[in-house]
Amino acid sequence: ETHKGTEGRLDWLILPELAVHPSDVRTHLVPFARAHRSMILTGLTYQQVSGVRPLVNSALWIIPELSNAYGLQIRTCRQGKQHLAPNEQAFNGGGAPTLTGFRPCQWLIGYPWCDAGSNRPIWLTAAVCYDATDLGLAVDLRDVSDVLAIPALNKDVKTFDQMALALHYHMFQLVVVANNGQYGGSNAYWPHKEAHSRHVF
Repeated sequence: ETHKGTEGRLDWLILPELAVHPSDVRTHLVPFARAHRSMILTGLTYQQVSGVRPLVNSALWIIPELSNAYGLQIRTCRQGKQHLAPNEQAFNGGGAPTLTGFRPCQWLIGYPWCDAGSNRPIWLTAAVCYDATDLGLAVDLRDVSDVLAIPALNKDVKTFDQMALALHYHMFQLVVVANNGQYGGSNAYWPHKEAHSRHVF
C-alpha cells in the first residue's frame, strides 16, 4: 500500500543505524516527511555534534507537526547512542578516541493515534542498536513508553531477535528492530496472549 503513491498511508518510517548521511536529511527525508505526513526515525552516519569532540553515532527523529497558526512544520530531535558496540570500540585503539558515546537525553514522542481528544497519545521512543542492551534504559522506559524502536546495523541477527522478544515481555510494549537489509533480521514483537499473534512481521 505504501508504494502506490496514495497520501496518508505511511505513519512511521524507521531506517537502520548509520543509514543516512546528515547532508541528505534536508534534501531527501524532510521533503519525504512533508509529502507523506509521516514521521521518520533514521540512523545517521558518524558525525561531530559539538566543537572538536570525537564522532558520535546517533539517530534522528523527523516529526511533521500541523499547526493552525503556522501550517505544517518539521521538528527534528537527535537520539544519541551511549554504548558503543565492540567493533566501534575497536576504532578507539591507541591515541585520541575516534568515537564516543553520546546520549544526553532520551526522547519520548507522543503520537496522536486517533482523533478522539480523550485518548492519550501513543508514546514512541528509540534506542540505537547496542543501547537496546542497556537494561537500565529498558526499566526506565517500561512504564512511560508504548513502542520501542531500535535502528540497528547488526550481523548477530539471532541475538537481536531474542533480545527484542525478551524486551517486549519485560517492557510490555511493541518492540521494533529495523536492521540493515544486508543482514536482515528486522522484526517486531508485541505482548499478546496468543503466541501466534506476538510476532508482527
